[in-house]
Amino acid sequence: MNYFSISIQGTIATLALNRVGADSNVVNETFIDELVEVLDTLDEVEGLKGVILISEKDNFLDVWEVPALYEIQVADQWERAGRKAMECLDRIERDEKVFVAAIHGAVKGAGLSIALACDYRLATDAPQTFFQFPELKYGLIPHLGASQRTHQLCGLRTALELLLHAEKKNAKEAKTLGLVDRVVHPYGLQRIAEKQVQEMIGKQIVRVDRKSRTDKILDGNRLARSYIFNQSKDELREKMPYHYPAPLKVINCLEMGMKYDRDAGMETEVKHFDELVVHPVSKQLLRFYLKMKEPIAPLDASCLPIKRIGIMGASRAGGSLATACIQKKMTVILKEIHEDKAQVAQQQIWNYLKSPFDQPHKWSRLERERLMNHIRVQKHDRYLEQMDILVETVGEELDLKRHLLAKMEHVGRKQCIHLMHTYVTPVHLIAQNAERPEQVLGIHERFLEGRWQLTELIVPEKADPQAVAKVRFWLEQIGKRVIEVSDKTGFYLPRILAAYLHEALLLLEEGIKIPEIEEAALVLGFETGPFALMDLIGLSVVRDVMGMSLMALFTNNQGEGANWAAIFEQLLEKKVRGRGFGLGFYKYKEKGEQWIRKEVNEGVYAFFNKSRATANYPKKEIRLRLMAAMTQEAIKCLEEGVIRSKDDGDIGAILGWGYPAYTGGPFQYVDSVGQAKFIHKLEALAEKYGQRFMPAALLYGMAKDHAKFY
Repeated sequence: MNYFSISIQGTIATLALNRVGADSNVVNETFIDELVEVLDTLDEVEGLKGVILISEKDNFLDVWEVPALYEIQVADQWERAGRKAMECLDRIERDEKVFVAAIHGAVKGAGLSIALACDYRLATDAPQTFFQFPELKYGLIPHLGASQRTHQLCGLRTALELLLHAEKKNAKEAKTLGLVDRVVHPYGLQRIAEKQVQEMIGKQIVRVDRKSRTDKILDGNRLARSYIFNQSKDELREKMPYHYPAPLKVINCLEMGMKYDRDAGMETEVKHFDELVVHPVSKQLLRFYLKMKEPIAPLDASCLPIKRIGIMGASRAGGSLATACIQKKMTVILKEIHEDKAQVAQQQIWNYLKSPFDQPHKWSRLERERLMNHIRVQKHDRYLEQMDILVETVGEELDLKRHLLAKMEHVGRKQCIHLMHTYVTPVHLIAQNAERPEQVLGIHERFLEGRWQLTELIVPEKADPQAVAKVRFWLEQIGKRVIEVSDKTGFYLPRILAAYLHEALLLLEEGIKIPEIEEAALVLGFETGPFALMDLIGLSVVRDVMGMSLMALFTNNQGEGANWAAIFEQLLEKKVRGRGFGLGFYKYKEKGEQWIRKEVNEGVYAFFNKSRATANYPKKEIRLRLMAAMTQEAIKCLEEGVIRSKDDGDIGAILGWGYPAYTGGPFQYVDSVGQAKFIHKLEALAEKYGQRFMPAALLYGMAKDHAKFY
């Protein structure tokens, strides 16, 4: 067998999940076929009373294999396998033998559905143990009976939360919600599971009902359920436009199960999953997921691994890099001459560890203290002498960056690689007087809603390929998704952002109100509207991005648009700085450690629309202008060699600035629209609004040859 090994001791069988030749356990058709075969075998064992399901991998059991789902092209192709899997889980539920899932490691999606079919669930309190239904991220719905079993165990409101939000829950949280019966220490999991089975043999299973009183009322009150369902649908339509059909289908599965019976809900689940697995949105999202999961290229044997990192400047980006490095047990020296800034940076790193984004496990105080031992804050340069990489993370002042680079070259070893953190300042300008310019690279960390997920690696012409390979390997090791970009004006992320913001600001200048522009972006499927995004980034950063060398790119020969950098400077003088300061394009209210958006800051209109002009453009036209601005700029970046591949362009736009994920990214979007049709749209916009919309030469060539990006 490729997925299971069976061992029997007395009246208890242990079914070990151990996929041959793979790092993790996943569900697929072969897995289900083998599971059916295993159940048949166990039925023939005389006197068998209990079965333990346990994993020998680092994870317990993952989602249905994504590449297999991506390859499905015809409706009904998945349905046979799906029905067979559900029959198998029903068989486990009905079996007289006691089934205990002993969970250590991640259990997700279809794997979680299998665990829920067991009679009892033990889970370890280890950091790597978590529970999640991530299917909505792929444009699909939780399946194999997930909606019905989750509702049965946790109640309607908790089921909606788990199924719709794709959030990770650690073992203790899962127990509170009703997914887990008992949380145990990882040591001796097998022994604890055996004891649990022995206690349950021959007895009726009495599970602690963790549903709230409200959920119990909802189960028996049709009108109350209808209200909850309608409220959930309204919230989804507001937050997630019609481009994503899966969330509403999740609600429909729960509705059908509660209106009729569990079988009806499961039947609805099968039908919806079969429809969605061939839907264009799921295909784009599955493809994006597969691109994101491409393995890290191995480092050349001649390259020594990076273990010691020096960071100059206690900035937010510096704190992010330090946090990622110490979690991989790398040595970090944080050089900061100002004691107050150093203390802030240390507290920032401590807070990152205390509540890491998108992680189910919050490090305990002892674990955090151990990790913090890997970082030292120093005032003097001499502590940086033995570093493999030195990273500068100060502001965008060119002279300051040059001064720091000279210091870095003086103090660092000859083999040391120097990384300059920059939003828009070209690396070759910083390294103009460098002794070893081939060792100088740039990075741009993208911060979005508490996560540092994407990093631009900026590669000058003179860069040593071995240095580039080492830095990329290091960044991917510490959990960054890297896109390589050329050292050209604006790089990639700032350029496409500037084009998008430039168009939003022009709309504002022409008399369109902020809520209308924001709504247009959200309806398109952007994660955040342009003005909320500027507040999130911080208006001082926006000033830098929209000024300097980028200004010339987005003010055409007709003089369209104001001097944005100067206007942002005026806003900053008036203490309009962004979300982190309570006032930006919106007003914010501080709540705990978060800033909650309240209302539009009406005062900003005076800076951008001094003539108090009003405009009444069709909503479709506003949406097209925003979408075309970022998409067209991405194409120009590929045409000019700023990005190395269209894949990097798609990943960068989605992860960097929340470009509508259902499209697959700007290049996939143009392919789906068609090059000729997209050119026609751009030409119409150029005729009406200016030459900035004139299609890139690359597009004309592709349309002529009937070519596509993919």
